Parts: sequence; C-alpha cells; structure tokens
Amino acid sequence: MHNYLLAICLLTSLTSLAQETERVVTTTGDPPVEEEYYILKGHLETKQGPYTKTTSYGTSTGQYENNVRAGVWEFYDSRGDLEQKIDFTKHEVVFSKPFKPLAKSWLLENGERKEYTSGTPPVVIGGMSAVARSITRTIRYPAKARKGGHMGDVTISATITKEGAMIDEKIETGPGHGLDEEALRVVQLIDEEWFPLTIDGEAKDARIFMIITFRLSL
Repeated sequence: MHNYLLAICLLTSLTSLAQETERVVTTTGDPPVEEEYYILKGHLETKQGPYTKTTSYGTSTGQYENNVRAGVWEFYDSRGDLEQKIDFTKHEVVFSKPFKPLAKSWLLENGERKEYTSGTPPVVIGGMSAVARSITRTIRYPAKARKGGHMGDVTISATITKEGAMIDEKIETGPGHGLDEEALRVVQLIDEEWFPLTIDGEAKDARIFMIITFRLSL
C-alpha cells in the first residue's frame, strides 16, 4: 500500500514538473528568424519540449529534453519540401537530400585520411538550403577575375569534428585569380552546425571536400 501511494506521489510530482514550462517566441535578424520553444521555469536557458524555427529558407521542428535535441527532427526547405530528418536520440541521419558542393568525405584517424565503406557521411544540420543561403549571401566574384573572364571550380577541404564543428579549412585546387581565396573565405563563414560522420553509431572525425563553382554569364 505504501509503495502504491509512493508511486502515485512520484507520478504526480513528475507530471507537475513536466508542466512547469514557459512558451517563448522570438524574432531576430534580417532576414528575420522566428523561434518558438518552451523553457523550464526557473531555468531560463533550458529548453524543454517542442521547438520550431522558421526562416526565409525553411522550417525546422523537433523536441528538446533538458536543452538537448531529442527524438526525430525534421527540416523543410522554403517550398515546404522535406529536406532532412535526423534522429538525435539514436544519433542517425534518417533522410537527407544530397549536398551538391560536398564532393567526398574521408574518415580521419590520427591525422590520416581513410576510406570507409559503411556509415553516414557528415551533413549540415538543416540541409543544403542552410549552406546555400550562407554561400549566396556572402560570396563575391573577385573584380579582377570578373574583368579577366576567369571561371572554374575551387576545391576546399575541411575537417568535421566528431563534435560537429568545421575546422582547418584549406584550398586544395582552383583556377587562381583570387577565386581560390574567395571560395575559402565563404566556406569559413559557414556557421551552421554539422552532424558528424557516424560509423556503427559512433561519431568520428572526418575530412570533407567541397566544390565552389564560379561562372560568368556570357
């Protein structure tokens, strides 16, 4: 009987705690970014419950548990088409549209690149729309290259850490004339979080290669 009453009291306490949240709606930036989420009362920095983010390039929806992404999150582009689905609890990418600038990725162990035959390659959380937005917003065609009619592909490599950060960006190949440096600059400005290379459920460091294309209208 005592155990029964204890279980009821515990359930009641947990239910009350789950309800102790506040709804928050914010709009920031230009173009605007709107976020709607819930925080724990008394812990204003702790997100708890449903989360929605709406921007000019798409919408993301998911769930927070103690300020950590949990369960399946879905990311949609500006037309409302599903672009990506990630299960943060199982730590796996359920679905993601191909990221066209991403040419190749390698497993990185002790500073050495190794091929891998199974696993999930690194992806930008939110899908390619987020990266495309960052690139198109920041890229500038170098004046001298434009004047000289220079075009071509620039390959940039970078490390995606197992924590989801992009570091150590480098120029691999390019046509020169300032295009290489501009491609490196815009890649370094990508501030979106990455979902790392995952092999057998374990996050790994990876080396990726991205292609930035410069073309002039003739």
